[in-house]
Order: sequence, then C-alpha cells, then structure tokens
Amino acid sequence: MPGAVKRRTRHSSGGLQLIPSQSVPVDVSLPHSKKSRRSEDPDLENVVTDRSLLVESLSSAGMIVKTGDSQNVLKEDQAMFLKKFNKDITTALDYPENITTMFSTLSSWLEDDETFLTKCLTPTLTSLSCTTARSSQQDSLLRLLLNTTDFQPRLLTLLLEKLAEVSLMQEGQEMIRSQQANIPRLILSAVRWLDKIVSGDGLADKMVEILEATSRYQQVEVIAALPEIIPDQQHSTIALHLQQMLGERQPLTPSIMDCFSNLNIKPELITELQSTVLKKVSSCGLSDLPTVVDFLLSSCTKHDCTVVVQDLRDSLELTVKIRPSQRAGPGSPKKRELENKKSVECIILDRINMAMATDRWMGDAWFSAVESVREVSEQKPLDLLVLLLLHKNQQRRKVVESVIRNKIRAGLFTEQLVVSTFMKHMAPLKQHMLTVLGMAEALLESSEVAVTNFAREMYSSAFSKLGAFCQQEIVSDLVSKVG
Repeated sequence: MPGAVKRRTRHSSGGLQLIPSQSVPVDVSLPHSKKSRRSEDPDLENVVTDRSLLVESLSSAGMIVKTGDSQNVLKEDQAMFLKKFNKDITTALDYPENITTMFSTLSSWLEDDETFLTKCLTPTLTSLSCTTARSSQQDSLLRLLLNTTDFQPRLLTLLLEKLAEVSLMQEGQEMIRSQQANIPRLILSAVRWLDKIVSGDGLADKMVEILEATSRYQQVEVIAALPEIIPDQQHSTIALHLQQMLGERQPLTPSIMDCFSNLNIKPELITELQSTVLKKVSSCGLSDLPTVVDFLLSSCTKHDCTVVVQDLRDSLELTVKIRPSQRAGPGSPKKRELENKKSVECIILDRINMAMATDRWMGDAWFSAVESVREVSEQKPLDLLVLLLLHKNQQRRKVVESVIRNKIRAGLFTEQLVVSTFMKHMAPLKQHMLTVLGMAEALLESSEVAVTNFAREMYSSAFSKLGAFCQQEIVSDLVSKVG
C-alpha cells in the first residue's frame, strides 16, 4: 500500500551485559587510525549489549544505555529522540504487543538494581558528536519514556509503587544520606510537569493510593509535588482527599495548606475547604497557623472575605497558655520554644498586614470584625494589634483613632487590655514600635480622662517592655514636647 510503513517484527530480550574493553575485533583491512578512534569512543564504553527489543529501539532513536552507574548518553536532541522512538515503536508490525515486551525488559532492569534505577532517573549526557542538542545534559531516560504515550501509564504505576516501597523501607532513617534515600525525590522530580498526561483520573487515584502507603516524612514531599503532577481537571479530587486528611490525629497541616493554595479548584469547593479549615484554627499548633492564615486570606474574595475574616478573628489565638509549672528557665528547650513562638506571631501579623495593604476590602473586613465586638469579655489583644496595623495606613488613621476612642468610652478597651497585649506580644509590638508610639501620642491629645489614661498606659507599657531603644524614643519625644 502506498505510503504505508512496514518493518519486520523483532522478538528478543536479555539481561544486562558489559562490553569488554577490547570489543572491536581487529580487522586487517581497517586502517589503524580508524580502529583507534572507535576503541577510544567514550560513548561505546560500558554499553548494555543485550539484544532486547527495548535496547534496539532506544539505540536506533539515539539513546545509548550504559550499565551500572555510568550515565546514559543521547546522540540526539531529546525532542528528536522522542519523535524517532515514538515512530519506531508505533509503526512496528507487532504493535502494541511490542510495548508489553519492552516494558517487561525495563521492569527487569529497575526491579532490584537501585544503582541502575538512580542512574535512569538522573539527566543523560549529550554525546560529544551531537551538535544539535539543547545542552550538555538532557532529560533522564525514565522521564523521556514518561513522555511517551504508550509507556506512561505503566511506567507511572511502576515508579510510584517503587516510591512507596522505598519510603517504607527508609522509614525512620530518612535523614541518613544514602542512594536509596534519594530515590523518592528523584521519582517525584521525574513525574513533575510531564508534557501530557494520558490518564488523569488514573494518575489522581494512584497518587491518593501512594499517599496512604508512604511514610509521614515522604507524605510531605508527595503533597508538595501534587499540584505539579496532577492535571488541573483532577485537582478537585486531590483537594477532597487532602480535606479528609485534615481530620487525622496529627494532620500535615502546613503541607496541606500550601497544596490547597496551589491547586486550581472551583469556588464552591474553596468555600467548603475554608469552612473545614476555620473549624480547625482553634486547635492548630502555633507553628501551623502561618500557613492556615495565609490560605484563608489568599483564598477569600471581596464577596466572602467579611465572613471569613470574622470567623478567623473569632478563632485565632496568638497566645499559648502556660501553667506556672511549665514556665521556661534560661536556656531550656521551653525557652527556645517561646522564642520561636514570638517569631511565629510576627509572621502571622505580617501576613495579615500584607493582605490588608494589598486589598482595601481586606482591610475593611478586618476593621469591621474588630469594630463589631460589643462585649468586653470578647475583646482580645489581637484586636488592638490589628488596629495598630491599620493605623500604619495614613488614610485610615483618623477612623482607627475614632474607633479606639469609642471602645474606650464604652469600656471595651481597658488599660488591662493594654497591659495584657504588651505582656503577651512584645515581639510584634517591638517590630511596630514607632506606630505604637504614634497611636499613643494621638490618643494622649484627647481631653477625655479615660482616653488619656489609656494612652499613658500604652507609653508606660512600651517603656517597660520594648527595650532600650524604645525608652530612648519615648524620652526624646517627651523632651521635645515639654521643651
């Protein structure tokens, strides 16, 4: 038939063999200079010499597969290699049976030889004889095969199951540097950003299965890679599974929050995830809160931010209650933990401040959440800290000062609230010291006794809690005013 491509079928397979160093037979008819160039060609050293269909197809497309840990070599640019390889395997008379034969050979190579597996997951070298390749290193052999439609589904399954197997074998020893410990990360790198996913649903289901089978340490790595592995159409499936994982006894909250933020999911599902996360805010560890707050603030819109921010304000606690018997001594682990807590407070408030600075409606939502509190028992240091952040915006200063005065008159903002705020949140207050002093100065100008007493307590607490630099600022400010 005109135009049809016909080739003879090939049926063969075999194990890995090392080419002897003197593999080129001496031929008296071959000039000495040519014999020397062939025997010294580095591309021909340690080559896999079995007569399998896989080796034949790879070689004809330009891939030289090496034994052991010797890097594989590409004699073509990887795009040209894939084009030739795909044409070679799909035009064979025994297609698609030849795919099964080749995959069987590949599986036998990778099954028990972790050195060979690692090599096939690392970049290939470009042959010195190739002048058209994009760089001196190109994609690994397995990544190239993953971008082959006929190989991808079976090879993805093989590699992901290998990831789970190595993960369980390495559980508890992940920090020990070894070749085996590096395999899961190499596999995740190989399956990220593939040109095309043949079966998105199948891949999503497999990733869910692998998440259940891997160790806790590797779960963090897998969750971080999910948005770059799963097609957008299956992001909702992954999000729902991660939502279930939040209900576990010790959920990987920071990793899951980061993943939520990078998934492309519908607004209805985002609302459902927000509701689930908001219910967990009060029970989250302090170290988990930055990612939780970041997800909630970054995922809400102008239309739903008022509700989200109000619920977040009601649930968010930046203070860890410590019983007298738990008070930290100098240099103790608890002391270091408390120092970390202070930095976490600053991170959370920085996230809130950035969100309010980026979108005016976010600032309006926080302002409304604080202003709406009508019971003194419900007022908390976070409210004063948020108003402090809003006071940094010159356009909002007058309205913020007005709300503070109104709350002082109503008995909602008390001097005890100031003392409690400075006692529990010195780190963020020190970070925004000039704003603290500016707010105190504005309130001190009031003719109302309650307001000026509130301002005096702010000055007093700042002087005693925020360090020497703050003391110098207060003294110099007072001297300039007194004259």
